[in-house]
Order: sequence, then structure tokens, then C-alpha cells
Amino acid sequence: MKITVQGEHRLRVPPERAHLTLAATAESGSRGRAVADATRAAQRLADDLAGLSGVERHSVEAVRVNSFWPSDGQGRRLPERAVATINLTADFTDFEQLAAFTARAGGLDGVRVGWVGWSLTDATLEGLEAETLTRAIAAARRRALAMARAEGGDLVEVEEISDPGLLSQS
Repeated sequence: MKITVQGEHRLRVPPERAHLTLAATAESGSRGRAVADATRAAQRLADDLAGLSGVERHSVEAVRVNSFWPSDGQGRRLPERAVATINLTADFTDFEQLAAFTARAGGLDGVRVGWVGWSLTDATLEGLEAETLTRAIAAARRRALAMARAEGGDLVEVEEISDPGLLSQS
């Protein structure tokens, strides 16, 4: 009898890194003023990040400037406004420092705290992959044995192991 089963296993582990995104923005009737204000806010954030031991790396992107023309209540076009935005990212390994930094940064005018992405180190991922695959294969074996026993058999022999969709066509 030939039985084809799929085994899977999931692990939940605490993250080891946090990838934070944030932005410094400023709006003004002067393009130069908007850029200067956003640059000042971004520099303050970058200096703060550089002083934290729990930050593996951080980056500051180039300034982006957009313009718009607001209108008054009667639909008349008002003078041009400029918005300067500088995006920043930081990779934290110390989550207490992450919490303290986002609390400080979130209270600053012109700073928008974005999202936090959680991840593991490459070394941890490699170790967990081996453990997860081992447990997934054990789960597949248990399933196949249960199916074989339901049909009156009591022995399972592995013929092929593959990722889903990659079984040979024999």
C-alpha cells in the first residue's frame, strides 16, 4: 500500500531583533524651511539612535519634498505649501531601548513613528529550520502510521520526502 502524507510543524519563538521605521516631516510655505526643519528633526533622531548600545544599525534616507496648493473656504487657491519628509530605520536588539526610544520620538513635533517588524538572527533561523523539519517529518510518519493501521497494516517505510508539490510522479 502506498500512502502519501504531508507533515508540518510550527514553532513560536520570541523575536531577537526589531526593525523600526519612522519619519521626520515638516511643512512650511518655504521649501527651504520645510527641508531645514525636517533635517533638524531627522538629525536629532539619528543622534539619539547613534548613542544607543541596543541599536545594531540605523539609516537616514534622502529628503523628499512635495508641494501642494491649499484652498480657502471659498475654493480660492492659497500660496504653495511644501512638505519635507526624511525616513529613518533602525534595527534594535534591546527591546527596552526600543520602547523608550519610540516613546521619546513619538512625543516630538514632526516625528511619525511607523511600524516595527520582528525577526530572528540568521543563526537562530538555521537552527530552528532543522528542528522544524525534523518535527514535520515525525508528524508525517505518525500520520502515515495511523492511516496504515486503519487499513490493517503496522509498518511504514519512507519512500520519498519532498516539499509540497514536488513529489515524483511514480
